[in-house]
Amino acid sequence: MYESWIPLTDPRLSNYNTRRFTHLLKLCLITAAATHKQKVDEEVVIYSNTMLSAVEMNMSLALGEFGKARNSDVSHKIMNVLYNARAPVSIRTMWEYVHSDLDKIGNLQELMQGLAAADKVQLVLGANGGYLAKKAVTAPVEWCDFTMLTESERIGVVE
Repeated sequence: MYESWIPLTDPRLSNYNTRRFTHLLKLCLITAAATHKQKVDEEVVIYSNTMLSAVEMNMSLALGEFGKARNSDVSHKIMNVLYNARAPVSIRTMWEYVHSDLDKIGNLQELMQGLAAADKVQLVLGANGGYLAKKAVTAPVEWCDFTMLTESERIGVVE
């Protein structure tokens, strides 16, 4: 299981990649204790790995999408709106979220174009068009069983 794990690609998490196994062992101990087991069995390991994998899928979001660039806080706010959107978000709707952070709607359009150029968002054309966040699609993890997670825990993991 450990050898088949694919390291996280976000450079901000490179140190985490070397500590993952330690975190997995700690989760196994916690899970075994929480379920009153005397030994760490296969079910405990799979459950612990599932929890850890679920957290890893959104770990980079916790660090924020952008650094100290001008309007990085607005870009982060935009990305949060788009990550939670179930349908394309129009510029007009997005303006409702960021109008107090920008001087004019033209600045929002520039930000959206920059995010599109950075391959963070995609423009959806058509009557219900707008922007959607680009999300990396990850292959199912062999040593995870996402059915062990509650429905609310699965929301950000399995779509």
